[in-house]
Amino acid sequence: MANVICIVKAEVMVVVMPMTTAKLPLTLLLMALIIFGGLVSPASANGITISVEAKGSSKITPAVSSKFWVEVWIRNLPQGQQITQLDLTLTFDPGQLEEVLFVSAFDMTWLFTGQVDNVAGTLVIHGSGSTPIQDDRQWLWIYFHCLKPGVSTINIVSAQWKNGEVTNSFSTLIPATVTQMGPVGGVVIPTSKLEILTPYLALVGLVAAVSAVVVVKKRRD
Repeated sequence: MANVICIVKAEVMVVVMPMTTAKLPLTLLLMALIIFGGLVSPASANGITISVEAKGSSKITPAVSSKFWVEVWIRNLPQGQQITQLDLTLTFDPGQLEEVLFVSAFDMTWLFTGQVDNVAGTLVIHGSGSTPIQDDRQWLWIYFHCLKPGVSTINIVSAQWKNGEVTNSFSTLIPATVTQMGPVGGVVIPTSKLEILTPYLALVGLVAAVSAVVVVKKRRD
């Protein structure tokens, strides 16, 4: 029986089989393919990711009525690739959060535009730049306002990037979980200045009324 020569190069196996090996058991060939085939890594193993986070964590715990920043990061861009355009759509719970503004994490070589709907809880952002991006980095800051206690999610429901004219998808979209913490004891102080001053104005009015009654009584006496 002639020998079978297996050549493995660049993770691709080539089997050179002389004509005299036609009688080689098929099972032996299949076993060789399975063994060497396991050396080939899937293309998605190091896929590009886009995430919403704050200080490196996808779990955010702001206080109710406060405002907080989240960051949009892109990591694991395939070697030799670069990003020249970015489009993404985020959703959030409009009953618990409202988007205030978003800011580019780049210099003036990149321009971002967007449209927010705080009733539906959507934020659509488009960005393009003259300087292609090739490394892991932060892309955006997004500023949110907490409306009430509870747990909500800032989801990336759609995201695409371009390298020139070629449109690509992200392998992984990582959302952020936002736990809005309520006040511990006491009462929530209203933000309206009139509401803040109303109790004091009522107290002043009461003191004035009592003083007037005392003055009138003294005059009668």
